[in-house]
Amino acid sequence: ANSVQGEEMDDNSVGGVEIATSGVGAAEISSGAVGASEMDAITTAVTLPGTAIGAGQHGSTQVTCPDGKLLIAGGFAWSDNEASSIVYSAPSESDPAHTWVVRGFVPSGSNVPYAWATCLAV
Repeated sequence: ANSVQGEEMDDNSVGGVEIATSGVGAAEISSGAVGASEMDAITTAVTLPGTAIGAGQHGSTQVTCPDGKLLIAGGFAWSDNEASSIVYSAPSESDPAHTWVVRGFVPSGSNVPYAWATCLAV
């Protein structure tokens, strides 16, 4: 098999361009190798202000990672704890590397959906 051990490589000689998508997983990362200092590159972005959705209506909101950061996860929250539904919460079809989109439905009253994105500096 073609493999190279760590002691055979120069420091910083392999970067993201040389690693295939999904080429490194939990089994390849030593316990304790990723700690607080490595997580400093992660930030969270949230839509503010949210856009209210009225009774019987659908509405959407989105959030985009700041320049120089890639989207690694996303999610949503409602401003009020009342019956409301999420239609979808997913990466944007037009910009999946940077933008998270949330679409919701409010059957009665009103509510405000918020989208959030977890972003990694690249």
